[in-house]
Amino acid sequence: MTDVAETGVYNSRYEIIRKIARGGMAEVYLARDLQLHRSVALKVLFRELSTDQAFVQRFRHEAQAAANLSHPNIVSIYDWGESEADNTYFIVMEFVDGDTLSKLIRSRGSLEAPRAAEIGSDISAGLEYAHAHGVIHRDVKPGNVIVTKEGAAKVTDFGIARGHNSDMSLTQTGAVMGTATYFSPEQAQGERVDARSDIYSLAVVLYEMIIGKPPFSGDNPIAIATKHVQEMPPAPSDIDPTIPEAFEAIVMKAMAKSPDDRYQSAGELHDDLARFVAGERVSAPAYDPSVTTFFDAGSTTIVQPRSPRTRAGAMNGNGNPAGRVPGDGSPPRPGLRIAAIVVALVVLAAALGLGSFYAVRHIGTGGGSGFDVPNVQGLKLSKAESRLTAAGLRFKVVQTASTDPPLTVVQQRPPYPTPVSRGDTVTLVISKGGQASVPDVVGTGKDSAVSSLRAAGFTVQTVNKTIPCSQVGQYSPPPTIGTVLAQAPSSGAHQVGSTVTITVSQGVPVPNVVGQSAADASNVLGQCGFTLGTTTNSPSPPDQSIPQGDVISINPGAGTFADPGTTVSLTVSTGTGVKVPDVVGESLGQAETDIENAGLTYTITYQNASNTCQSGYICGETPPGGKVVNSGSDVTLSEGQSSPPSSTTTSTSTSLVSGLGGSGLGTGTSSGSGSGTTPSHQRSA
Repeated sequence: MTDVAETGVYNSRYEIIRKIARGGMAEVYLARDLQLHRSVALKVLFRELSTDQAFVQRFRHEAQAAANLSHPNIVSIYDWGESEADNTYFIVMEFVDGDTLSKLIRSRGSLEAPRAAEIGSDISAGLEYAHAHGVIHRDVKPGNVIVTKEGAAKVTDFGIARGHNSDMSLTQTGAVMGTATYFSPEQAQGERVDARSDIYSLAVVLYEMIIGKPPFSGDNPIAIATKHVQEMPPAPSDIDPTIPEAFEAIVMKAMAKSPDDRYQSAGELHDDLARFVAGERVSAPAYDPSVTTFFDAGSTTIVQPRSPRTRAGAMNGNGNPAGRVPGDGSPPRPGLRIAAIVVALVVLAAALGLGSFYAVRHIGTGGGSGFDVPNVQGLKLSKAESRLTAAGLRFKVVQTASTDPPLTVVQQRPPYPTPVSRGDTVTLVISKGGQASVPDVVGTGKDSAVSSLRAAGFTVQTVNKTIPCSQVGQYSPPPTIGTVLAQAPSSGAHQVGSTVTITVSQGVPVPNVVGQSAADASNVLGQCGFTLGTTTNSPSPPDQSIPQGDVISINPGAGTFADPGTTVSLTVSTGTGVKVPDVVGESLGQAETDIENAGLTYTITYQNASNTCQSGYICGETPPGGKVVNSGSDVTLSEGQSSPPSSTTTSTSTSLVSGLGGSGLGTGTSSGSGSGTTPSHQRSA
């Protein structure tokens, strides 16, 4: 960024206030939007990168990806463009007064689980909205999350986001796109990613918040990415036994190696985090590291031995279940090393023709004769668990909708009487139950509605609805953003596990009343259910030429989704204004001419001449060059003088100075008319 941009008005609209951040490809400034009179964050691509079309495309994509995402937990994008004066590109964003989550973690070391869950809930809400609009972030990390002074979290930097159906490669210009520390296994392997990849990355962020460091580290990005694919992280409670098991269950489910084992949507993760914060029972099962499904081309299941823990079912957000055996602080288990040896033996046996895969697996699991898997189909889950455990088998539980009694095993994989060995894993498919009554959630908030419906055993599908101005009067009271407007089915008994669709209010779009009279604008806003706020008078920019009394701009801006009753402020034109000429560095005579030609008057003050302020030249002006003011407004010019007059300077009109007859009775003043005529001057020592 040039000194001009740092100290003046950028692109004739955004007045730079101060630098607030520097990233890998751009600098971010706090700026003032002189047209809409609001603070913004101005992100400017480094000039040396502006000639690289790959970086420019990524920068442009960031603006395009987030431009249509209007959500409280996503940093809004206002504008994008190219600066001819500075020869680079810029994005104008919502200014968020706060710090990045990475800075928060560094300053505190780690966060308490409830606070981490609150932040994670905000992030997942923003990601859920982005995913619903077809955008996958692909670079979720603490540095791309801003925590406001009020404690809310907002997701930013959609520079490498992709649509759900994008075929773009993970690499561009020879570099991996994303941050290896937060890669999902599928992202690290260059596989196609979906919304569940963002869920994994968010789980890594949750892990880092409560531990103070991410789960994997290494000497280089490749080493870290490999660990995401091949290794399991230490359980959070093994590092800090005070971490609630319910929160650990959420984190480790979200960070499952296989996407199918994670939460299937950011909304599901958001709901479980909200339940934890509220002290309610979470849906994530207690973390059991004994069996982990790794994501690879063959979807191989690798059994990872570990000292047993006793954990029963889902966790309560306020405590731990009875019978828990705390972690003994032992180092990471050698299961993956065993698995690697097993794979090597399989390859060797295949190459030499020495035995079958079953024989090699038998060696890898420690021996023991084979036997038929017990038949547990039709049993209650607790009895099936006991029978499998007694046989030396591990198990994994999957729920499904069924008319069988709840917690009954409706299917087992492998089925009886398949031969198995001690240590093998059996998948138990258990019933969620039969039919249940659909709760009435119309008029409640989305989060509460989803929790109620899922607690009753139903799957929830959300449809977002924007309320047109013409329909605002149909609702009593007018619904706020996030309120459920309708549901289908609305009542009655339905199959557990079936889908209930809820329609959720996205709010009312603020109408575009720019160019209308203040009275007409107020009427239109009222019809849409909005309240008229403050009215500010301001000259119209010359390029807009909005007549006096008509609306120049509104806040919130047109198209913004807002609740009925929201206050909307107007900026009303006082007539077409003029842009103050930039006369700093000009001689006094030239500056006077330029100011007069613009239809403005001027007042001259003095300051000591120096290396940066030459005598007889203009060293500063107020308002600054480029600012739009009313015609006839006065501009204060600061002239460099070797020996400035000691008296205060004021401006007088041409007629007054002429009336004095130039008699030398002045008061240390100089004046200039805005009429285009040559001004008279008076100066005294």
